Amino acid sequence: MMSKGRKLLIPKGKYVGQIEINDGEIRVPFLKKKKVALLFVCLNEHYWPYICQVIKDCKKNFLPHHNVDYFVWTDIHRFAEIKKKQLQGLDTITGTAQERAKKAVDFAVSTFFYYQIYSATGFFIKEMEKMGVRFKVDQEKGISWIEGNVDQNDEQQVNQFVDIVKSVCLSIIEAANKEIEDFMKSVTVIESDPVSWPAPTLMRYHLFLNEEEKLKDYDYIYYLDADMRVVQKISDEIFGNLTAAPHPGYAISKKMIPPYEPNPESAAHIFRLGQIIEEEPGKKRFYPFYAAGGFQGGKSDYFITAMKVMKKGIDRDFDRNYTAIWNDESFYNKYLWEFQRRGGKITFLDVSYIYPDSLIKEYYEPIIWGRSYEPKIITLTKPFSLSKAGGQAVSEMLKGS
Repeated sequence: MMSKGRKLLIPKGKYVGQIEINDGEIRVPFLKKKKVALLFVCLNEHYWPYICQVIKDCKKNFLPHHNVDYFVWTDIHRFAEIKKKQLQGLDTITGTAQERAKKAVDFAVSTFFYYQIYSATGFFIKEMEKMGVRFKVDQEKGISWIEGNVDQNDEQQVNQFVDIVKSVCLSIIEAANKEIEDFMKSVTVIESDPVSWPAPTLMRYHLFLNEEEKLKDYDYIYYLDADMRVVQKISDEIFGNLTAAPHPGYAISKKMIPPYEPNPESAAHIFRLGQIIEEEPGKKRFYPFYAAGGFQGGKSDYFITAMKVMKKGIDRDFDRNYTAIWNDESFYNKYLWEFQRRGGKITFLDVSYIYPDSLIKEYYEPIIWGRSYEPKIITLTKPFSLSKAGGQAVSEMLKGS
């Protein structure tokens, strides 16, 4: 009990649970902080800036009242080698005025699009705009270029332009290097080799289980895709034996048929996963549920068991030279389906936890979801995979971040 005006002292290792107010009295429960492992896979350099950003987000918003440790399987240690090659490219901006102008433009474009979601890129754009130089991109055709008023026959203008390009690109590369160094100090990095798609996602459980002995020490284990933004506080509502968030493209609407693995020969094959919901008083229906692979987890013993079963299924399909329709996501849905059939309790989240940045509200809200959601975890549209229909640009998503 706590009387009026009394200061609340939180015991070490505890946090305040749900406060109850009854008959003018306030009951404040002190709960033990949980030990949580948050896992990421970040292979191939296009994903490196995303992991730096999402770790920053998580330190602020992901279970901030608990003890969270971060594990990242990544090849980000290769950045030093790539940085060296990029810096060597500055020395190739030589030749006649026209040749140097062209090489500077090519170098600026490649640098901008390589580092565009690092925070330093905004500085790059502003410096270029001071000279009347603007970046342009055609997402449908997948091309980019620079427009400006630099006279390629004017030696002085070209020299000035080349100097700006060299200075700004160097600043971006060094700023990215600092960001990566800070990131590596704040997480447990498990060095891994770069592999081509879909291996980074399909083989994630193999990587995680290599660290099983460490992960056993945690109360909860969660996995999150590297190309996410955690924009609101994530709290105890995600705790459960196993936790699942719906894929935003297959949530709520009766019209949508989730893409469960259709091949009965696959170890990931299932019929339907879901739950009974009450649409209105006295009227219940089966709500099919298709879990997104981008955010998953649960109690450590439950999730480690799940990973072992999913790994076994993936290996079985691999031996038969078959890949499930949606890789590891298919196996996660299969495991949840079997877990629920055995009476297991699943913590079902909503679309807020897998919210697409390419959201077209006029389509998703009335047709797919039937309602609106406030985003908590956002899945990002990656600039190297943008298409005309790919939704809004990442730069718009990250304004003010």
